[in-house]
Amino acid sequence: MKMMTRLTNNHIEFAEHIRNELSKPFSMDSCVVFSAFPSLGTGHFSIQLVDNSNPFLLVRQWNQDLGDSYALGIYNLDNVKIDEKKIKILDQDLFTIRDLIHADLGVKELKAIILDGVDFELRVIRQGQTNIYHWRTKAQISGKTNALIEKLVDVAGLQ
Repeated sequence: MKMMTRLTNNHIEFAEHIRNELSKPFSMDSCVVFSAFPSLGTGHFSIQLVDNSNPFLLVRQWNQDLGDSYALGIYNLDNVKIDEKKIKILDQDLFTIRDLIHADLGVKELKAIILDGVDFELRVIRQGQTNIYHWRTKAQISGKTNALIEKLVDVAGLQ
């Protein structure tokens, strides 16, 4: 049986597909997933801490090669290319990230309107419970949340 190509002309559905592909957990051992989704242009990525017997960071980046899709307004969901790279994590960095995961993470409500920018998401899985944080500006996140994000981005080499 031949599979049908999944096409959409709904840019919101297309963006949601990209979000899902970038942010889906690598395995049951994924305990942190940090994702950035710019409203315009490129730069969509996610960083996951896979905390198993040999911990590593998994970095996913969307390779935005839409060809004529953008001009035509038709998106092929089957041709979304996500680059994936595993990065070895040093013991000290792992200790710092684990410590920050258990810190008092927080995000304040946004009291402004931002028309374009970056949507950030942080998922932290602790003892079977998932906490999900969303923000648009650095001013919204607590110092510990910022420290965790900066450490993940630094170790992943995305600065």
